[in-house]
Amino acid sequence: MQIVNFNTVKGLYKTKVSSIKTELHSHPAMEIIFAEKGEFDLQTRENKYSGIRLAVIASNCLHKISADSVNMTIFIIENKDQSVKEILLKWDIKLTNGIYLESKRTDLSQIESIMNDLIKNSDSKGYDSRVLKAIDYMDTNDITYADLLTALKNQTYISESRLSH
Repeated sequence: MQIVNFNTVKGLYKTKVSSIKTELHSHPAMEIIFAEKGEFDLQTRENKYSGIRLAVIASNCLHKISADSVNMTIFIIENKDQSVKEILLKWDIKLTNGIYLESKRTDLSQIESIMNDLIKNSDSKGYDSRVLKAIDYMDTNDITYADLLTALKNQTYISESRLSH
C-alpha cells in the first residue's frame, strides 16, 4: 500500500494498492474506490458485484472488497458533513442503499477531479469523536509505527482491525 495523501485536519486519506482482500466490515468513513487498471469485486450483506471500476461506499455501510493485480486508488473521507453529499451529487453520484457502483467509468482525470473537489471543498464538521481522539493522540505523542495500533486501541476503544482500516 502506498499512502498518497494523509490529511488529518480534513479527514481525507488517499492510498494506492494493487491487491486487496478485506472481510465484511463497515467504518465511520465514506470510501471512494477506483480501479485505474482492472476491476474489483464488492460484496454487501445482500449482494455481490463483479467487474467494478468505481465504488462510493457510505459510512457505516457493510462491505467487502476483493481485487488482484489492479491499480486501485482508495480515497477515505472521515467527515460526514453535507458538503460531501453535495459534491458527489454535482458529479451525478447518488448513493442508493449506501453504495454507488459503476463498471464503465474509466476517466482517471474525472475521478481525480472529484477527489480534488472533495479535498478542496469539504469541511471537517461531523468527525466521529473516537477518530478525533485518535488524531489528537497521534499529533501529540511521539510513537513508533509498530506501537501505533495498540496505543490507539487503548486510547479510543476502537478495535485494531478498524483502526488499521
